[in-house]
Amino acid sequence: MRDDRVRAILDAHLDDMPKHALFPTVDRLNGELRDIVGRHRRVARLARVGTSRLGDPLLLASIGNGGRHVLVVGGPHPNEPVGFRTVLEAARMVASAPELTTGLDLTWHFVPCLDPDGARLNERWYTAPLTISAYHRHFFRPALAHQPEWAFPCASGGARFDAVLPETRSLMRVIDALRPDVLVSLHNSDFGGAHFVVSHPVPGLPEALAGAADRRGIPLETDNADTTGWPDVAPGVHLMPPIESLLIVDPRGDARALPHGACSIHYAARHRALAMFTEVPLWRVGVTESPRIGYAEALRRSAADMDAAVDVLDELLARVGPVDGRQPMVWAAVRDTMAIARTASRHWREISRQDHGRRPVTPAEWAGTRDYVRQLPLRAAGMLLRALRVEHAAGDRRPPRAELDRLEGHFDRWCHRMREETRAEPHPVERLVALQLESTLAAVLASRRSAGVA
Repeated sequence: MRDDRVRAILDAHLDDMPKHALFPTVDRLNGELRDIVGRHRRVARLARVGTSRLGDPLLLASIGNGGRHVLVVGGPHPNEPVGFRTVLEAARMVASAPELTTGLDLTWHFVPCLDPDGARLNERWYTAPLTISAYHRHFFRPALAHQPEWAFPCASGGARFDAVLPETRSLMRVIDALRPDVLVSLHNSDFGGAHFVVSHPVPGLPEALAGAADRRGIPLETDNADTTGWPDVAPGVHLMPPIESLLIVDPRGDARALPHGACSIHYAARHRALAMFTEVPLWRVGVTESPRIGYAEALRRSAADMDAAVDVLDELLARVGPVDGRQPMVWAAVRDTMAIARTASRHWREISRQDHGRRPVTPAEWAGTRDYVRQLPLRAAGMLLRALRVEHAAGDRRPPRAELDRLEGHFDRWCHRMREETRAEPHPVERLVALQLESTLAAVLASRRSAGVA
């Protein structure tokens, strides 16, 4: 089928796509997917492919009967729900357009939510108007070792990660059974622009992704802090590095055990899949100016600000003392977020000591580091507030009321700083969904061309 026909199907679907200001809960997401499958029983079916750590079903919707397979994963991280809407819209579109199944000899498979346990801890902000305060007050993102997306087995330097999560194990079975030609994991970020991470270069794909972002009015982000040092395929399109270069190792940990695993892109490589992360931002930022300082000085300044914010949280935890830990996943997430913040500040200091001459910092570089400075301490503070309130409500004498009030004050000031420094406004959800839909179709078409499929 010609690419312009696929574009016409997408455009027609987007014209009819309802606008959504909110995100579905896990129950609503699974219910809507069941309804789609029920309305298209001739081409669609639904299977339970696993069970989460807390007993939620892991579902897989399959549409079509083609010989080539596309696997789309929603909710790879629980604070990234844009993909929930994208999975639902993609399933509706594919089920209603035989040209996308029979016409392309494809079977489409959709995992609506990879981490339902974590998603349920974010649902209060999913179902409310998106604001900086509400998002961070009800925010949850697990520690790296507890993230299904980063819990695939791997080995490096005599050490290994084999604490594979049930959700990850379920996705591994799906990948091995399908041997997909294309795997797309639907991620979203908080701020900045769109960017993409791919398993390997494919001719024509970077241009198609850039065009999709341009049509949706979302800039490509070329200096994202998450992908610093990763190889670039093109502006805003990065190549996933080998897991050995990505490990965040705690020198105090067990030398035989890696602290986290590989990701779905690494695992899908065994089947030579074109695998891709799509990253779209929840908020558009209204402030893009940078100070007139050198690049090294900018890194040192961001590192100092990051350390100062994490020091506040460290000191508060020291005053609170040991707690009962009724929420081990939340406590682990708080500590992990703080450790990642410290790692970022050390990394920036190391880079600042290199010879950068008199090069000034660019607005994109400044924005990338400042996003991290604002984001990570605020995430940790929000999750810490959640954990301490539970301990306090359960009758634990720690934390004292004064410590909760002190942390609440820091949280409010950091939220205010983020609002003032970014002037952020939420992107329309349908625009983010449209970009994820178009980038997924772009990956499918590029893969077909690369494989010589007409």
